[in-house]
Amino acid sequence: MLKNVLGVIVAYIFVAVFTIICLFGVYGVMGTDWAFKPESFEASTGWSIASIIFGFIGALISGRICLAISKSKGAVKFLAAVFIVLGMSLAVYTMMQPKPTEKRPAEMTFMAAGEQAYSPDWYNFAIPLVGAAGALIGGGALKKDEKREDG
Repeated sequence: MLKNVLGVIVAYIFVAVFTIICLFGVYGVMGTDWAFKPESFEASTGWSIASIIFGFIGALISGRICLAISKSKGAVKFLAAVFIVLGMSLAVYTMMQPKPTEKRPAEMTFMAAGEQAYSPDWYNFAIPLVGAAGALIGGGALKKDEKREDG
């Protein structure tokens, strides 16, 4: 039981850190104007797609990490459920928050941008599903266990 909980926690922390590091790199290379829609704090389509790609890759690895620690596909399935429940809850919460109305400056640091940024609603509801799918695939939870037949 402790290994299952540890696997889920470590995997969840990993995907968050991995995604933030990757997106920090993308922001540094591509810049503020690429990350946001013009004069807005809303994430651009390119940024949202990059977030989905890195989120999926991180979730694949997190599923593998969860399986390696827990030795349980059930723990991987629980990790996927955590992604869905927390992610959908956050999506609903985010949708209800007021959006910044002021114009975005031409250049901002990654941290300053993160304080004001918001994602399109479609992204907020897609990312938990992407994370769950990545974890399930990476953790092998969608594979049927093959039984060996000797003979």
